[in-house]
Amino acid sequence: MITFGSIPIRANGSQLVSRVVAAWFNALRLAGITAETQLLAGPLVNIGFNKATTTDADDSLKIQGSAAALSATNILYINIQDPSNGGRTERLTATADVTIKATGATFGAPADLPNATLYVYAISDGGALKWGLHQAGDLTDITDVLSSATPGDVNLSTEMLVNTTLTVGTHPVRRVGSDSVIFDLTGGASEKLWGFRAGVSAFVVGLEREFGHSEIVATTASGHGSGSTRIRRLTVQSEARGDAIDWADDSVLGTTFLINRSGMYYMSFVDASSVTGEIGISKNSSQLTTGIRSITAADRVALSEISFGGGDMMCSAVVRLNIGDVLRPHTDATPDAGSIAQSMRVVRIGD
Repeated sequence: MITFGSIPIRANGSQLVSRVVAAWFNALRLAGITAETQLLAGPLVNIGFNKATTTDADDSLKIQGSAAALSATNILYINIQDPSNGGRTERLTATADVTIKATGATFGAPADLPNATLYVYAISDGGALKWGLHQAGDLTDITDVLSSATPGDVNLSTEMLVNTTLTVGTHPVRRVGSDSVIFDLTGGASEKLWGFRAGVSAFVVGLEREFGHSEIVATTASGHGSGSTRIRRLTVQSEARGDAIDWADDSVLGTTFLINRSGMYYMSFVDASSVTGEIGISKNSSQLTTGIRSITAADRVALSEISFGGGDMMCSAVVRLNIGDVLRPHTDATPDAGSIAQSMRVVRIGD
């Protein structure tokens, strides 16, 4: 017997693959994510940057389409997660280019900088898409107090230069690109100039590193960890996409999946045993020599058993995970198969 979450599903070995596929699409449905949404709703579509002017004193950054000016028929799309709205992802659009004049801002720079970096952020201001520049590349939100549309008012490393004034409150942001610039703190006509590079190709376009589709599949079982005696070893990483999940296999500790970005995740574990046994998936468990059924319930994400004298087992779940969470293929030590058919898959499916 295999289970999807806590729902039992009966299947023989030949049915297992189709059941795994069915469980995957059911997981997407339960998470409110359709296959069409996954294909069409990319996190960032049609963005480009350019130097807006050729006059140093008015040097500005232009946010535009990837190949042409934004318009009603050449739309920019971006997804931004809004914690104030229950963590839901908002789909925001832009239909016109935006220019941000940086000359006059210092962003806390103490002197001339021959090789500095400014980061470009998209901002959700109550569902309205706005834009900002900041010297830090790891922001998740910005307040109106730490932002200004007047370059001369942006003189601290914690402040953001925005294209238009933000409403009162805290607003989620998403980094969408960066540019290596030259900063001239003193210099007469070019004083407090951020020298943007000309040409769309000169800018680094893209969401922060861990955004986007991430998926890890580990296969080829080889016993259990010698120290973590209930943690299965899956010794081959057969698929790897994105940066939200890290896989590791160790002869002592067994196999682990480390989460690098919070979000909704689908996971499945397929194994086999020649005798009655149990498999499951644990999260942040410290009971690595205890069978999956007997560990602390809060640490047990999924559980499956085979009770007919041996065979295939499969379990899966959809759960919200946080940065630093560790998933493990956790058993009762009875699974003894050792082939590529044994596998664990972890997929980030949404925010």
